[in-house]
Amino acid sequence: MLIVSCAAVNKKELSRKKRSSEISLHTQEWNKETDSLNLNMHISLPLNHFVFTKQKDYFMSEVIFTLVISDIEKNTQLFRETWKEVISELYYESTRDLDNYFKTEKNIALMTGKYNLFLNVQDVDSRKNWKVVKEIELNKVNHLSPPL
Repeated sequence: MLIVSCAAVNKKELSRKKRSSEISLHTQEWNKETDSLNLNMHISLPLNHFVFTKQKDYFMSEVIFTLVISDIEKNTQLFRETWKEVISELYYESTRDLDNYFKTEKNIALMTGKYNLFLNVQDVDSRKNWKVVKEIELNKVNHLSPPL
C-alpha cells in the first residue's frame, strides 16, 4: 500500500501561534556568594500591546515596571522597585508586528527560600496594566541553570 500526500505549512503563522501574546517572565538563578543566590529575570513584552507616539523620526512608548518580591513563609515583602523604560522603533509597522518584542532583564540577590514575584507593567500613555505573578523556590545550584 502506498499513500502519497501533499501539504504546506505557513511557518510564520505557526510561529505566531506558538508565541504567547502576553508579557512573559522567565527566571534563572545561580550561586552568588556563600549564602546568597542571584535571581535573573528575563522580561519580554509584545510591542503590539503598547501605545506608541510619533516623534520626529521614530515612534516611542514609555513603560513603567513595578516588581515586588515577597517571602512566602514569613509573609514579608523583601524587595520593591519601580523603574521606567523607553521603547523606540523606527517604523510604525514594527510596533504592530506580532513577532516584535521588547526584552529587558533584572538581577537581584536573594537567600534560598520560597518567594512570590509580582510584576506590574503599565503603558504610560494608555494607563493599561498587565500583571504577572509567579511563585519560585530558590536553592543552592549544583549544576548549570536550564537555558532560556
